[in-house]
Amino acid sequence: MFTKTNILDKLLTSICLMFFLIYANPLKAQIYVNNWVIKPSEEQKEKPLVYVDFWATWCAPCISSMPHTAGLEDRFGKDVLFVYISDEPETKIRSFLERKGYRFYSLSDTARTNFNAWNVESIPYAMLMNPQGTVIWHGRPGDLSPELLQKYIRRYGGQSGDPQRFIRIDYEPVYSSENISTDRINGKPIRYRQFPGEIPYACSKSAKNTICKGSLREITARTFGLEPYQVESNANISLEIEMPPLPENQQSNLLKKFLQKHWQIQQTQKQIERYVLTEKDTTTWLNRRLYRYADTPDQTLSLSDETFLTIDNATPRKMARILSQQTGIIFHYQGQNRNVYDWNIRIDTPSELLKYLRNELNFEVKAEKRELPIISIHKQN
Repeated sequence: MFTKTNILDKLLTSICLMFFLIYANPLKAQIYVNNWVIKPSEEQKEKPLVYVDFWATWCAPCISSMPHTAGLEDRFGKDVLFVYISDEPETKIRSFLERKGYRFYSLSDTARTNFNAWNVESIPYAMLMNPQGTVIWHGRPGDLSPELLQKYIRRYGGQSGDPQRFIRIDYEPVYSSENISTDRINGKPIRYRQFPGEIPYACSKSAKNTICKGSLREITARTFGLEPYQVESNANISLEIEMPPLPENQQSNLLKKFLQKHWQIQQTQKQIERYVLTEKDTTTWLNRRLYRYADTPDQTLSLSDETFLTIDNATPRKMARILSQQTGIIFHYQGQNRNVYDWNIRIDTPSELLKYLRNELNFEVKAEKRELPIISIHKQN
């Protein structure tokens, strides 16, 4: 029989156990490595502590915190390895570091492996790892004070860091043994090790063939001349497709036959509510901090938090697609502008989003309901 004292003792024991499980077993961390922009030596990787800073060249708070962390590195670099991780291309990171005069050890993580592994949805964000690879501190870079860092150095200084804190990953594609072929087209299901998500759509052309990679949904949308939100599918796969270097309309006809052979396709009409975007005056965009880039037009990157969606290197049409995916509100770009820009869009509420598109980005935003064609593509029974 339990007394009140027994129950209280058991309750306190349970609370202590929960506290131990949460706080006495901290997260084990690895840094997933593929592409060093500036690489530390193997000896430097064995320093007792590793500081990891998630940042981007477009992120003003990230840049403003760099003098602070550079000062920490000057003082404590003997015991701490400082590593900066951005999801931008190597060329953009290198150009920024050279322009600013920094020599930070930096990683280009365009597949966002480290961001996804640590659920980094907003930047700047930093974490500190001990010699065993356990996260002992995390927060905003500016919140790591010299006094706090010195405290950790006194505790862990002199120890040798575990090399397994740095894990090299394989970006090579993994192909299925299943071939999906039809007249003049050869297709293979494809994924990447470490990356279970959909592969962004991309094509490469040569005199002998055209090879396109992308999700089934994106391939279907492009083949039928639709937007991705006009395609419904229960087959969440990505494909690599090899076909002859034919004119676009002939390739579309071949792809339609290819898709119809291997999947059930139905075409219907559906009323869709969407917002149509048309730019009024793009000459004001540069004055509103909308930057145009042409160095890596095919490398589109995006990052969002609860307030802002930032999209790097995207045409207005691609921006509208990503904005639709991130917010669940369908946007359709109606215009001919194919220039590539960096976008920073406020998305915290629908009303603020629409106001931002109108007032800050100078779009004409028109709400409409339209009957649009819908493609349903499903696995063959």
